Amino acid sequence: CIFNLTKFDCHKLEPEEKQKIEVIQQYPNFKQGEIWRDIKIELSTSNIQATTDDSNWMDTSIEEAAELTIDAIEKQVQIYKRSKKQKEDELDAFYNDIRLKFNISQNQTGVMSKTTSQVGTGIGI
Repeated sequence: CIFNLTKFDCHKLEPEEKQKIEVIQQYPNFKQGEIWRDIKIELSTSNIQATTDDSNWMDTSIEEAAELTIDAIEKQVQIYKRSKKQKEDELDAFYNDIRLKFNISQNQTGVMSKTTSQVGTGIGI
């Protein structure tokens, strides 16, 4: 892949960009499968019978392209799920931090009001 040859760091990409890269990397294979499918349809509509070897080659090429398509879709789904999980974890950490700060603030306010009430009554002295 050209990305590896240029030492491009795919880890710095956004999830949506990574999903696009999955398709870009497989595009020549997808296109080849599409061409074989079109040839098969054209032969069929023209009533031309391909040789057994050619027919097998076309079928195999079309099946391989379909499998690559399914694989690319699965990789895109995995990228999405990892991204979603990471965002949810970051959001949970953010809310946990807010809760922690709120609890600390509440505890400090409670300690201050107890100290103030004790000083006012002479108990704290």
